[in-house]
Amino acid sequence: MVTIAEMLKGDEEAVHLAYHLNGKDYFFFCPSTEKILNIFLVHGENLEKIASEHLKKKATHLFSNGKEVFVVNKFGDVLSVELGTQQISLAESRENKADGGEEDGLLKVVTNLFSEVKSVCAVQGQSVVVLSDDYYRIKTLSAQNLQRILCISSLRRRFVSHIFLASLRYFFIFDDGKYFSLPPYQVKEIEHYYRESELLDLTEFGVTGPSFGVEIDGWALCFCDFSSNKCDFWIFDARLMKLALVQKGTFEDRESIVSAPHDKRAQLIKKQIQFELPRI
Repeated sequence: MVTIAEMLKGDEEAVHLAYHLNGKDYFFFCPSTEKILNIFLVHGENLEKIASEHLKKKATHLFSNGKEVFVVNKFGDVLSVELGTQQISLAESRENKADGGEEDGLLKVVTNLFSEVKSVCAVQGQSVVVLSDDYYRIKTLSAQNLQRILCISSLRRRFVSHIFLASLRYFFIFDDGKYFSLPPYQVKEIEHYYRESELLDLTEFGVTGPSFGVEIDGWALCFCDFSSNKCDFWIFDARLMKLALVQKGTFEDRESIVSAPHDKRAQLIKKQIQFELPRI
């Protein structure tokens, strides 16, 4: 068996996703150097490889709507992953065989977004999937039917590099460090509610560009800003719109951070950093 740390070590551009289904934990992993999707069953800290699917194009994003897992490739194709017992058994018998691949096993093409995807925000319980592309657009799709586009918006001639959901608000962060936020009911009409004059600037706080963001305790974002192998942890209060530096640290690569469970700690691959949420 292999650990998650071993899988991610030295491959900062790898795409990965943790997924829970029918009482089991899965780990999906697409290395940056190969056109392949590997699926592992999680046993504590160890991973057991149960399936390996060849991809026609390099994967750039993995996300889930709570019921299915989807793979997005660099040309905007979206493929669903079947995780039923029969399909998993089929994948195991075909593992590493050259004739495997899309539409011939676990993978099925769902739709094409006709553009390179920059960021995806899909949260279990939300009726939409929100993503950004390389044409400076934000697209809102139905989570249950990704072919149904609810909204397409082009707000600035800048990429939206990160999309997060925290404190029941979506945060859209542009590649120049500026951001805006909206409640979920407004993402279907972003252009109607968006005001450029209301853009806030993360660079004013010294955050040059958050590489990772997760919800903590239902109201805050944990931003991890990486520069020269130094990692600054920030807690952003989504209610008061304030930012506070929590802790500085040094890590080998930005993929060392996986998730932040709702127990006031950041779960790291190589180590854990414990911190109390600051009073802002």
